[in-house]
Amino acid sequence: MSFHRWPLRPLQPLLFGVLLIASSGCAADTSTLPAARGTPGPRRSGFSSPPTVNGSRKPCLDAPFTPGVGATAFADGSPVRSLNDGRNWLFEIPGQGEIGPDEATSLLMRARARGGVFTFLSYGLYCEGRACFSLRVNLCESRVDELASGLKALLVDERGASTARLDLGIELSGELGPRECGAACDPIPYNGTPYYDPDRNRKGGSLPNYSGGACNRDADCMVKGCGNHCLSWEQGGANEGATCEGYSMPATFCGCVERECGWFTQ
Repeated sequence: MSFHRWPLRPLQPLLFGVLLIASSGCAADTSTLPAARGTPGPRRSGFSSPPTVNGSRKPCLDAPFTPGVGATAFADGSPVRSLNDGRNWLFEIPGQGEIGPDEATSLLMRARARGGVFTFLSYGLYCEGRACFSLRVNLCESRVDELASGLKALLVDERGASTARLDLGIELSGELGPRECGAACDPIPYNGTPYYDPDRNRKGGSLPNYSGGACNRDADCMVKGCGNHCLSWEQGGANEGATCEGYSMPATFCGCVERECGWFTQ
């Protein structure tokens, strides 16, 4: 398994999506949601730990967090469709014709100025290769239909007299659980496919500031960001940046070392 070291969401040419380096901080009304827990690991990595539900994020793709995979409408009856097993939700604000790039940029800036989760609104080729306004949030933190309702109300208010159709998308970020490779899960090489010897000792300490999170096995550890971070599956969420330098580290692996995810050699 190899990872390219470039930003998480590269901007599309001539479009105006902007990735801001921060976290969303938008929480749902928890009064009717399943009990969620935050499990912060060591903070050296700089990545947050989005909440889980009963030790997993799989319930975050179902009601009440989303309309449910295969749903064709929000609770208010407006059309929506899901992609990527419920991680992406596409909908629109009806109108006449498509919005132009200058108008889209102006509308994006005004929407971001509202603050909160809308600070992280982007505009680019995020909806099946089409230009759209896209909001990226963590799994388990918000209800998709409530985010969609708020986003539509904000954009309708900000666009003023314009009648152009607006395509919108919401992307749910974060791992659902550990890597699905069972007890035979090998650590992940930093670069290429060097041979991993399960009988040799592990020497931790490679890129210590890019490691973190409790683990019981290698399946709990994943390469994140641009490929430099070795973190537990519970760490890393929406709108977070990472360093993208490429390092010369032959035979270096991401795995569980003394119950903490990190880069190691043998």
